[in-house]
Amino acid sequence: MTKNPKLFREMSEPLADRETANKAAEAFFDDVRAAREKHHLKNVAVIGEMVYMADGEECNVFALSMIGDQMAAEPMFAYGYGAMKADRDAYIAKLIRSASK
Repeated sequence: MTKNPKLFREMSEPLADRETANKAAEAFFDDVRAAREKHHLKNVAVIGEMVYMADGEECNVFALSMIGDQMAAEPMFAYGYGAMKADRDAYIAKLIRSASK
């Protein structure tokens, strides 16, 4: 689910190649580092997904960055996973309840 389907479709268009995707990810993470300092966040954990073309095929890849204390990565990503899963579980439970009415 996305709140902006048009933008999601645009972001789903593949980049030209792996090098272009790597440069885009590096630039994005540079922007995140600058935002971290500007807004005084101790640690920032980021996961993104990109699409690029390779040998005529679309390749979906994840880009991951932990900015700050590297030892905080596992607990932060675990917390994020747990929070997202709890939200998703609550949504599924709501759908099940509404379907059984």
